[in-house]
Amino acid sequence: MTLRIDKFDEEYEIKQPTYAARGLLSIGKRGIERSGQLVVKCKKSQLALKFNFKPIGWLGMWGKFHYVEGHLKRVEEDGKKKKKEALKLVSGYWNEKLLIYEAKGNESSKKDRKKTVKNSEGTVYYDYNEDRALYKLQRLEIAQHERPSMDSYNVWGKAIDAIKERNYEVANREKKAVEQWQRKKREELKKMGQKHQQKYFELLEKGSSDWKPVGGAIQELISSHLLPLAKKAEENCASE
Repeated sequence: MTLRIDKFDEEYEIKQPTYAARGLLSIGKRGIERSGQLVVKCKKSQLALKFNFKPIGWLGMWGKFHYVEGHLKRVEEDGKKKKKEALKLVSGYWNEKLLIYEAKGNESSKKDRKKTVKNSEGTVYYDYNEDRALYKLQRLEIAQHERPSMDSYNVWGKAIDAIKERNYEVANREKKAVEQWQRKKREELKKMGQKHQQKYFELLEKGSSDWKPVGGAIQELISSHLLPLAKKAEENCASE
């Protein structure tokens, strides 16, 4: 995926980690986790970020959900040669607390980075519980009937609820129902000689695999729909 920020004339190449559902068959720890690497690169700034999301052990016998370690480095290219310099190191649990460490600059391997982290005192970069208390953060939930019709829960809600209840027969049936509905929609468009049109994004250019926001569409969605709903939910929380 490529993210472009026009204001700074910068493009970021992003590779996302995968998601995995654990313990669905009542074996091992149960939960959703990220696994693999998050990589973000920007040629203009010559910066590259790499996070390793560590999966729990086999059947959840060791480890803890959501552990991550990573580093930020500067990559200077001179022809075919690359000069890499570590700038920051990060470790912790992305859903709880992340610590950031000053790199010595010569950490060329995973072993070197682990040694620096072990022998250094990190600075708190992010602390969910502390920030939640400090800023009085609350979870704002938007009622299902007030969400857009294609909201993921409106589409997949029955399958999601069945998975939560560990009723996999119903979950599979509801999954197939959604897939059948999707096929029917595609057939209807085909009969009308039409193709599915993205509402909020369009291709950067013909034949490209990169997308850009449709002018004003996302801003309109946020200002006319999401912000009023968020404000209403916030008022409901404040009155409780």
